[in-house]
Amino acid sequence: MTQDPRLQLYQLKKYELEGKRVQIVREVTRALEESGVSFQGLSSRVKGETSLARKLNRPDKTYASLWDVTDLVGVRVVTFFEDNVEEIASLIERSFGIDYQNSTNKMNMAEHDRFGYRSLHYICFLKDDPTFRFEIQIRTILQHAWAEIEHDLGYKAGDLASQKIRRRFSRIAGLLEIADQEFVSIRRELDDYVRSVKENAQAVELDAVSVVTILDQSEVKAADEWIASLLNVKLSNDPFYPYYLVRMLQAAGLRGGGETLDSLKKYRIQIEESANCYFEIIDELWGIRFEAGMTLPRGYSLVLLSHVLILMSESLALNRVRRLAEMYRTIDQTHGSITPLDIAHRFVDKLDLTKTFR
Repeated sequence: MTQDPRLQLYQLKKYELEGKRVQIVREVTRALEESGVSFQGLSSRVKGETSLARKLNRPDKTYASLWDVTDLVGVRVVTFFEDNVEEIASLIERSFGIDYQNSTNKMNMAEHDRFGYRSLHYICFLKDDPTFRFEIQIRTILQHAWAEIEHDLGYKAGDLASQKIRRRFSRIAGLLEIADQEFVSIRRELDDYVRSVKENAQAVELDAVSVVTILDQSEVKAADEWIASLLNVKLSNDPFYPYYLVRMLQAAGLRGGGETLDSLKKYRIQIEESANCYFEIIDELWGIRFEAGMTLPRGYSLVLLSHVLILMSESLALNRVRRLAEMYRTIDQTHGSITPLDIAHRFVDKLDLTKTFR
């Protein structure tokens, strides 16, 4: 049997199509990176011969030539949030020529009783080569998960699937649509919270967001810079682990940004007097040693503050050990056979409490 001439041409052009794919991916990646738009991932492919043959033989489509197939090369951009889809869509429209007649927006599909998936499909062409068309799909990570699972579960059944199964797919689709919208709403609320924290860092409660903002306050910056100078290292732009900081400060009895900054000012001398001893202990326990050329994470002054507050709050060594051990349990800090209790003993035994904290 004579082979389809369109497939014969495809076989001749496979390497050329691969070159087109590389070029298109390069241009899409460059546009995304230059714009700074957030996205989860980018994938691409040249259409396989089996898939192409199946498409060319579809009874509901007519392809006079190989180049009538608009997805010989396909690129997919997956975003975290639904509102990023439109941002990236605008970017694609600026970066490539668009075949609007064959492009489709399935983001707002209302046919919940049918198989399919929500995403935005552009048929594009390079501005310097309008003869070759390719496809760019844009969808969220949840839409992508739906499409992959639906393809695996529903593709073979197609329109033959029962109404009961269709309804179940519809219910899942509705849940994912709500989830996409909720993630966008949560992100916006978080952005609003970050802005409010920055405007009034002293009035906020301690959490992983507010504590990072507190690190930008002049009192923390000055204390961190002093510690970096003591160690003869530079201060990093990156914060010490925010979740650890919050748990340590809360274990020391602090709850808000204002009292944290006030305590830092009040006990600055004790922090400086105990700093060398603290860094000797973490070197002995975990091999953490700051040397020339290294950087110190922002917020180390608050780590020292949490130790100082606990050590000063108890008159009995037994209670100091207990409270320090509890603090280290909250951050799950262990090292081999070393327990939180061992760590606490080391601090209490080594620090000269009578001179430093009284």
